[in-house]
Amino acid sequence: MTVASSDVVILGGGIAGCAAADAFARRGRSVIVIDRAPRLAAGASGNPAGLVMPRLTADDSLAAEFHSRAFSMTVERLRVLEAAVPSDRCGVLQLADTAAAEARFVKMAGTTTLPQGEVALVTPAAATKRAGVPIDRSGLWFPAGLWVDPVVLCRRLAAGARTILAAEAIAIVPDGRGWRVDGGAGPLARGDHLILAHAMDVMRIPIAAIAGLRAVRGQVTRIAATRPSRRLRCIVTAGAYVTPAIEGAHVAGATFDRRPDLTGDIPQGRADRDDGRNLAAVRTLLPPLFGGTVPTVTGGRASLRATTRDHLPVAGPVPDPDALADPGSPRRPGRPDPLAVPGVPGLWLLSGLGSRGLTTALWTAEQVAAAAAGETLRHPAIAAALHPARFVLRDRRSGGAGPLAAAGS
Repeated sequence: MTVASSDVVILGGGIAGCAAADAFARRGRSVIVIDRAPRLAAGASGNPAGLVMPRLTADDSLAAEFHSRAFSMTVERLRVLEAAVPSDRCGVLQLADTAAAEARFVKMAGTTTLPQGEVALVTPAAATKRAGVPIDRSGLWFPAGLWVDPVVLCRRLAAGARTILAAEAIAIVPDGRGWRVDGGAGPLARGDHLILAHAMDVMRIPIAAIAGLRAVRGQVTRIAATRPSRRLRCIVTAGAYVTPAIEGAHVAGATFDRRPDLTGDIPQGRADRDDGRNLAAVRTLLPPLFGGTVPTVTGGRASLRATTRDHLPVAGPVPDPDALADPGSPRRPGRPDPLAVPGVPGLWLLSGLGSRGLTTALWTAEQVAAAAAGETLRHPAIAAALHPARFVLRDRRSGGAGPLAAAGS
């Protein structure tokens, strides 16, 4: 049987896998993307619209620097793809919902992680002018924030790759200098590098369970636009979010329900009660949006997101289980060093993007592709913060067991 071969094989046809396909293809590598669904972006990346905005912190933390760099790169990349991918750089208005949030926003508006002019503190009057509808709270204004069609984006990013769809990966097997992916009927593909980017299904591969991913169910709701609601000119968020009208409907969401019982990427059905929760959230966010009329739900979509306990993606080499099990694993003076842990040759993780995957996938995939190509790390502190070994090293330092036992092959 002839097995499809390439430089890089990627498991997962969502935004993480497609971003990786783009990053490797731009380096001249041949790429195969495998997904068990019959189309790309069939999971959490398949919503009708997705939000792109940074996640700031009041103290300009390393996490804020990561999100800001990822946001800036994504905005620039989408500018290049603008003609091919439906999107709208309408801006994002993040509203304060408590007095404590207002105080944090004052500090966040002075961030040094974003270029000057990419975030501004706005009064209720200024927020109303930006949004086109009455706003009674202050907030942060992100003029480059936008919504994008994630399905079209995934297809565009994977355009340079060969895709093998409706094919479930059963096992990964070392194959000479690279890796082979086997399906139920036999081998599917082989490559010098294998990227595990298939969301919660990463946890079904014992050697990759080190990622410690956690499933969260999220549902978005499409709400028919009305004459008053069509005045909304930007995305408004405060936990929940709502977009301007897109082809006659607003996209609102998303619910956030942890599912500790799930260790794989299980298809989710839409639930009427979750549409109701999204409607209630929009009414709280923008009480006058629908002018006193009862909003009409025209559709919705639910899926699982892969998250981590520190809310940062998992991106980098799969740690060598034997090296990671060694209590004397390399460390910088005084603290564990994830970057010093040897990786399994040719095996990489790219998952745990959570609810900000559209903002962070391109930057994160670029880092994995650069590391696989042997390029010098441009941001080693961020690379360490995203490294798959970080949880075990932290747990060892604090005396906890962590997911190490699940990481053996």
